Amino acid sequence: MRRHFDAVFATTRALTSVVEDAEDACQEAFARAFFRLDECAQPDQFHGWILQIARYQAMNIRRFQTLRSAVGLDAIPEPPSTAHAPDARITNDHTRLRQALDALPPKQRAVVVHHEIDGWTHHQIARKTGLSVLMSRRHLSDARASLRRMLGSILPEERADA
Repeated sequence: MRRHFDAVFATTRALTSVVEDAEDACQEAFARAFFRLDECAQPDQFHGWILQIARYQAMNIRRFQTLRSAVGLDAIPEPPSTAHAPDARITNDHTRLRQALDALPPKQRAVVVHHEIDGWTHHQIARKTGLSVLMSRRHLSDARASLRRMLGSILPEERADA
C-alpha cells in the first residue's frame, strides 16, 4: 500500500472534484484490491491493476455525485398556500407528487425531474448522468408507470415526443 498510495491517490484525485471523495475512492480501491488479490493474475502488473480499480472507484463516486446533485426535488415549485389556492386539492396533489417522486429509485427520479421539469432531451440527460439515451428512455418509461400506479388521476397523459 505504501508503495502505490501516491499514484492511487493522484488517480482518484484527478477524477473527483472533492479531496474527501478522492480519499474515499482510494481507500475503497485498496480494500477491493486486498479482498480480490487472488484475481491479480500477474503480480508484476499489480500497479496497473490497482490503478484501474482506483479509476473505477473514482468514476463511481463521480457518477453518484452527478445523480445526487441532479435530482434536486427543490426544483419543483411549491404550491400556493391553501389560503390563496382556489382548490385545496392542488396542495394535496403537490404533496402526493413529491412523495411519489421520493419513492422512485434515484436514476428514475433523476430522469423524470430532468425530462419533465427541466425540459431536457434524452441526449442531454444521457450526457449529464452517464446513462445511455436508451436507458434514459427506459428509466423515464418505468418511472412514469410507477408514478401512474402511485398517483392515478393527477398525472397528465404521456406525451408522444418522450
